[in-house]
Amino acid sequence: MQKITFENYKAFKNKQELELKPITILLGKNSAGKSAIAKLPSMIENSLKGEFLEPLQFVNDGVELGAEFRDLMHGRKTTGANALKIGVFDIDESLEVSVFQTDPVKDQFAVLEWRHLKNGREYLGNDSNDYRGFTRLDEEEQDGLSLKLNVDYIGPFRKLPERSYNRHTSSSNDKFGTHGENAYPILIHKSQEGSGSFSEKVSDWYKEHFNGWKVRINPDKSPFYQVELVQEESSTYVNIKDVGQGMSQALPIVTRAFLPAVQETLIVLEQPELHLHPAAHGDLGELFAKSVVDDPNKKYLIETHSQNLVLRIRSLVASGVLPPEKIKMYFVDFDEEKGISELKPIDVDAKGNVSFWPKDIFNESFNEARNLARAQKGA
Repeated sequence: MQKITFENYKAFKNKQELELKPITILLGKNSAGKSAIAKLPSMIENSLKGEFLEPLQFVNDGVELGAEFRDLMHGRKTTGANALKIGVFDIDESLEVSVFQTDPVKDQFAVLEWRHLKNGREYLGNDSNDYRGFTRLDEEEQDGLSLKLNVDYIGPFRKLPERSYNRHTSSSNDKFGTHGENAYPILIHKSQEGSGSFSEKVSDWYKEHFNGWKVRINPDKSPFYQVELVQEESSTYVNIKDVGQGMSQALPIVTRAFLPAVQETLIVLEQPELHLHPAAHGDLGELFAKSVVDDPNKKYLIETHSQNLVLRIRSLVASGVLPPEKIKMYFVDFDEEKGISELKPIDVDAKGNVSFWPKDIFNESFNEARNLARAQKGA
């Protein structure tokens, strides 16, 4: 998937275009609409599958967008000609869909317009056609809709780990869950499959970036397995449940980054840096960058408030580790007077320079230091 467009969606009244590069970063202040963008791909993924009668669902693989159709609409307005417009674009295929509300009392909605381009041919549909999700049921199309989007969304608050996990219930699902809850079962499952190199990569990353602590899967109480952190030099070990939140909150993110993608996968991460010391933010950024270089099936959509993460990725571009065409940033700009948000693209060149930088983003530390200096001078 190369690009997503949306219009009349939550804070975004006008049509917006979001290019999906191997690393796409969303920046902006709180309540500007970054989370709304981060959650949108999960809805599109399920609608493209065509496994339900409605054009879309409000909860997709645990990712919740609202409780009713008006929650998706800009200004929560569903009257008149207002329609939610979604577009998905790949190299040789695209689909644009308009969804409108047919019955506000029963909260019913349907596809109003449908435009499919594939291999140079155009197919059109309207509200007289039958649909499942975004898929037409009639047989007019010879090629058929083959667009798909595989999304793995991990939200900002990762679930606290359990003290132990039953091997027989360990997950073989490659989706990590909205709270990263499947990370520990997946790690255990892969270690029992003989995927030693995978678990070793996770462990080695922890050792390098978290003061020598390695990750160990302890099978001593089989079938119950424990995830432990180990200091080899001092022979100290502790259950990951008993350490600070930063260590456990990072594990789903790090594990997801090392897990190979068997198909093109959009990994959506909201605030991956949460609960981590700022010094570790850049290390996460480098992990993501090396992940997409090593695995072409991976793409990241990252919503972040971390200056260090962004600076590290720009440095990796400047040093030649990450090609500039693999990175795109967007500033989500909210206009308080108009009550609308817009996506403003930020390009990164081969030297790590940016095409523009929004005012007052990542200037907070400088401003606070300046205020301190003024206060000290006046004291």
